[in-house]
Amino acid sequence: MVSRERSAVEEFAARGYDVTVNDTRLHLLDEGEGSPVLLLHGNPTWSYLWRDAIEPLVRAGHRVLVPDQRGFGSSMPMGSPHDDLLEVRVADLAGLVQALGLEEVTLVLHDWGGPIGLAFVAAHPQSVRAVVVMSTWAWPEPSPFHASIVPWRMLHAPVVGPHLLGRHNSLADRGVYLSVVDRAGFGSGPAGPTPRRCRTRRVGCPRCCSRG
Repeated sequence: MVSRERSAVEEFAARGYDVTVNDTRLHLLDEGEGSPVLLLHGNPTWSYLWRDAIEPLVRAGHRVLVPDQRGFGSSMPMGSPHDDLLEVRVADLAGLVQALGLEEVTLVLHDWGGPIGLAFVAAHPQSVRAVVVMSTWAWPEPSPFHASIVPWRMLHAPVVGPHLLGRHNSLADRGVYLSVVDRAGFGSGPAGPTPRRCRTRRVGCPRCCSRG
């Protein structure tokens, strides 16, 4: 079973090609023809997250584009902590859309892909046809969570942050526990703010579908 799963992952990783954007190499799966749909994964995942969504979208008549974000999957590893800044990842997305000559693209955003894609929509509304957001967030300013010492600032502190994230994979372990093991406790927490369609319309995006 393990060997078959590994083969499927390796086969998926071999699909696609590389695109140079902002002095980094991004791996991109590009399949189908028609109106473009770009699927943007979050953290800590890669384009393999979308493996079951690609073929149905292709059959529906879309060109499906699934990049590995900088530092994930088959894309180039991050060179410094600066590479993980929101503005850097938004610039990567903008560079990718420009390099591919995409127009009226539908963005499907998950997790960390949400603030990246939504920031792109705000800056380039003319390039976007529709937006689908799933299990993600967007704040107009730093939230109390990002201002807290535990866990956010601790995870991003020198020495302590790399130890917890790199050696112990604390963020991913906690996320898996909450979403898989402790589903009851995870579901009882606040659902977060409901997306407002008027905010999307202000930046000129015709449709916004939310699911999360």
